[in-house]
Amino acid sequence: MKRNECEREVEVLDAICTGRWPETCDAELRAHVAACATCRDVPALATGLRAERAEAWQRAVVPSSGLVWWRAEMRARQERAARAARPITLVHVLAIVGCFAAAVGIAALGVPLVPVGAWLSSLGDWLPSLAMGDAADGMPLLRPVILVAIGAWLVLAPIVVYFVVVRD
Repeated sequence: MKRNECEREVEVLDAICTGRWPETCDAELRAHVAACATCRDVPALATGLRAERAEAWQRAVVPSSGLVWWRAEMRARQERAARAARPITLVHVLAIVGCFAAAVGIAALGVPLVPVGAWLSSLGDWLPSLAMGDAADGMPLLRPVILVAIGAWLVLAPIVVYFVVVRD
């Protein structure tokens, strides 16, 4: 749908916005508005919008400058605290990851801290693919599986921690 435009529409809007419509503007502009189909609706719409703006301006509640300043300071303080806590959180997570990796590595290398021979032999009934050999020789297939799992975990854990800690 093509909109009809009038070159005097800007003049009508200027007269309304400056408060000259209709009393103090020239008679030729008033006659044009009465005759032009495009400009006929402009005064009604523009004066309505101008009155709505004035009413909204009166209803607006603007906080004091001190309150705005205080809120900005509080927000900046909270952002600085969050930014300062990020490396500490990262160090805690990496320490937990390292402790867990050390514990799993020690267990995987076969340090006999826990008697697991009976448990591994009963596991052989449930997982025959892992129970190659008897419990006394340490189940040769289980150790590489655990080491691969530890390696994958050590590679993926810092990536996961990075995406959890960095929120930007």
